[in-house]
Amino acid sequence: MVDDRGSSEARTGVAGKRSAWKANPEVKTGGHLFFGRGAIGILAAVAIVACGAGARSAATNSGRATPAPATSAAAPVSTPPALPPTGGPAPSQLIGNWYQVASSTIVLTLTATGYVLRDTAEQGSGDIVVHANEIDFFSGTLCSLVLPQGVGRYHWTLQGAQLHLAPLNTDPCGRIALLTNQSYTKPVS
Repeated sequence: MVDDRGSSEARTGVAGKRSAWKANPEVKTGGHLFFGRGAIGILAAVAIVACGAGARSAATNSGRATPAPATSAAAPVSTPPALPPTGGPAPSQLIGNWYQVASSTIVLTLTATGYVLRDTAEQGSGDIVVHANEIDFFSGTLCSLVLPQGVGRYHWTLQGAQLHLAPLNTDPCGRIALLTNQSYTKPVS
């Protein structure tokens, strides 16, 4: 603050009332209007607010301000779904109902792209792909694992009307007990 008065007058103000001249803008000295430090702070705050008032704000037809869209860190990258194992539809000689030789209550039904495995206690289903003599079982309803996990790979062979399945990996799903090293027979139609 610039003060034209002497040091004792600056400390005490006009007539020894320091607060009177600081709070009262009408007290003049040397042709200048004096304000106290508090008044200068208020003026500075008003100036800052006034400068901010010129900023553009979106308003709706109702007159209420619309908040600006929030900016955020980079959007999470979504992982594309895993592709099924390579292969194609089951050949026609595999399609149909197959009954387990060890237990006639266990039935494996194969379609071109899926399977249903039933026993007296429960039934599960899922997808299959066939590549040469490999059949892959995946996306099973009784298996909580999703691709690329949860794939049971089996080598299949046909001898007459009998289908034999031998594991190529450790099938992580419950169907392993019903498929591993099992033979199934297909009724002759």
